[in-house]
This record gives sequence, C-alpha cells and structure tokens, in this order.
Amino acid sequence: MKRSTTHMQQGYTLVEMMITVAIIGILAAVAIPAYKGYITVGKEAEAKAGLSTIALLEEQYFAENRTYIAGADAAALTAAIGFQPEAESKFTWSVVAGGSGIGTSFSAVADGSASGMTKFRINELNVKEKDTGGGWVAGWN
Repeated sequence: MKRSTTHMQQGYTLVEMMITVAIIGILAAVAIPAYKGYITVGKEAEAKAGLSTIALLEEQYFAENRTYIAGADAAALTAAIGFQPEAESKFTWSVVAGGSGIGTSFSAVADGSASGMTKFRINELNVKEKDTGGGWVAGWN
C-alpha cells in the first residue's frame, strides 16, 4: 500500500499579503482626508451654534440693560451673559461692543485659527461672516 504524500497548502503567499497591504493603503489614503473633512465640518458647526447663542444672549442682555456687553474670552462671556462653550472647544470666543457711551452694536468672533480652523463672526444685525484668509466673506456656507 502506498501512502498519499500530498500536502494541503495553508496560509497566504507573500504576494497575496502585499496585495492586501496595498489595497488597505489605497483605502486609507482616501478615507483619512475625508474623515478630517468631516471633523472640520463638525467643529465649524460648533462655532456657528456658539455664535448664535452669544447673539441671543447679547440681545437678551440688551433688552434688559439697553446696552451690549463685551467679553475678551469665554470666561468673561460666561460671567457677563452666561455663555457656556463646549468643554473641549477648538475656538476662542470674544465680543466687542461699540457705540458712543452705551454699546449699541456688537461683533462676536469664534476664532479657530490656532487649531487650523477658520474664523466666524456675527453682529447685532445677524450678519454672519466667515474669514477665508483673504478677508471676511458674507455667509457661513
């Protein structure tokens, strides 16, 4: 009686592994920038929502005190009008109030430039602007 000496091949060849690694690399090259884009859009939504909240709080303050109030940072805005930014915000927040004698206007800014983000601004007329690096452009689109 003869014994069968055939062996079943198990495992992967080096070529198969190299093809798999190449495919994963291509997918990662496409997916990582797309993911970073989604993160940026999400953080920009935080800035827009925060500025809308500041504008609302400024208007409430104006209704009660007949003046807008300035704040140099998030802590000052929290003390002055009760603004609470997100805990790990990528933006710095500030409000400049202007006018003669009393603050009859304000401009609130969410500055994300330190985190590689853009700047957003809103004023008492609800004019929303975005800094594109070449100056302020109307709209938050």
